[in-house]
Amino acid sequence: MNMNQKGFAKIVLIILVVILAGAVGYFILFKSLKPSIAIISPTGGETWEVGKTYPIRWTTKGRIDKVMISLYPHPQGKIRFSEVVSNTGSYAYTVPKDEPTASYDPIVNKFQIYISDTGNNAVIAESQPFSIVPSLASQRETTNWKNFQQESGLYTLKYPSNWDVMSAAGDSEGADAFGFKNNTGGVNSVVTVGYSNQLRNRGGKVTIVREEPFVISGISGKKQTIFSSTTNHQFDRVMVVNGILTFSISLDNPQYTSEWNQILSTFKFKMEPSPFE
Repeated sequence: MNMNQKGFAKIVLIILVVILAGAVGYFILFKSLKPSIAIISPTGGETWEVGKTYPIRWTTKGRIDKVMISLYPHPQGKIRFSEVVSNTGSYAYTVPKDEPTASYDPIVNKFQIYISDTGNNAVIAESQPFSIVPSLASQRETTNWKNFQQESGLYTLKYPSNWDVMSAAGDSEGADAFGFKNNTGGVNSVVTVGYSNQLRNRGGKVTIVREEPFVISGISGKKQTIFSSTTNHQFDRVMVVNGILTFSISLDNPQYTSEWNQILSTFKFKMEPSPFE
């Protein structure tokens, strides 16, 4: 090989090295600029209190102008919050005071934060599960509430100290009404806990207006808004099956929604029902 050929070969080799280095550099740069999101907080395991504000923080790679921040129950449930914000890496979220699935038991109700790129829904990150609990003021309020245990030991709960309870039990079903004592010695029901070995609809023919998953005492059920065409009345209830019985925890007076949610948060199954004697 003469000198000219050797020089030409060196030039070709140099060009190939430059091309290869450029390709590798482009690949590395492309990978580094590929959009991605990572959530810094919440990290999982935290306990948020209703009515308080908490920071949501994240980092991004690549060009992401706006993100959507969403709050979902874990592992499933209806979205609680969603908002599109500029990609600043931080957002202050205030837990609504009327958050319906907040529970005193942080093991029961879990939530997750999702953050996604509004320009590409495939770019998304999710936090580890964390808890949302009622305010400490609400917890202190229920400290002086009355304790109730169903006569067969099926469940316990707490109810306001100025309420009374009336119970009725049969061979395969029963109900406990919580509310204010009336002039006839009965109770004007505010909340009713009914249980039966058959699914029964109070108020005749009913239509489910809204429905979402709900966890109570560690058991998955459904939270529903019901309209009764028979009584022309709309009410809320939680339906859950435990063992052989279906339980319905109904709000009979919508003025006491806060108390109903607090009762739900104190509700505990004590045992799996057995067939009635």
